[in-house]
Amino acid sequence: AGAKARAYLRDRGLSSATQQTFRIGYAPESRNALKEFLASKGVAKDQIEACGLVVHGEGIAVSYDRFRDRIMFPIEDTRGRVIAFGGRALSPDVPAKYLNSPDTELFHKGNVLYNFARARKAQVKAGTVIAVEGYMDVIALAQAGFGNAVAPLGTALTENQLELLWRMTGEPVLCFDGDQAGLKAAWRAADLALPLIQPGRTLRFALLPASLGDYAVRAVSPATLLRTYTPPSRPWLDEE
Repeated sequence: AGAKARAYLRDRGLSSATQQTFRIGYAPESRNALKEFLASKGVAKDQIEACGLVVHGEGIAVSYDRFRDRIMFPIEDTRGRVIAFGGRALSPDVPAKYLNSPDTELFHKGNVLYNFARARKAQVKAGTVIAVEGYMDVIALAQAGFGNAVAPLGTALTENQLELLWRMTGEPVLCFDGDQAGLKAAWRAADLALPLIQPGRTLRFALLPASLGDYAVRAVSPATLLRTYTPPSRPWLDEE
């Protein structure tokens, strides 16, 4: 059942070790596989629903698995505990290519950065943290030797996520694609951060060439990536 998932990850250049590090998995194309598995392990119906693993509620006679035929990315809290999931669709026909768990008692996507716990450790040696756009960007960078990367969860960077970045370093790097969408995201992040900038809390910006996406990341060396992701020699705002 997971053959096409393994093929997808292989085509993206992700090694078995990387897949294990990030605990990447697969949700089968079934409406009941996860629900039935968890029930067989004694997990109560209300717990399954509270975690956002099934779609349920008014107008839905029988709950069903939220994630189906998707590559699965566990989402962890700041201490490395799994609190939610993100899923990348394998079928081109689904309306949402990426799908996150809904907000729950444990998970609020605007308050979480993907890979925060690992990146916090890695940034001690790296000297900074890099915020990129998505799961695959983070994972490709980690495989290339840059473990200090994080990403918001499918939304624009929030104030709470900026605070998480500043908890790790006073001058994080926000890295965006150089296309129009990336430029728009960079301006939006700048507008958000401007009122919060103060001595010891600023930002750097790095814009990738529009032609360099996560497919290309695996084709270049870590040294090339480092040059690509190195921000300008001056911070966004000079501190005086």
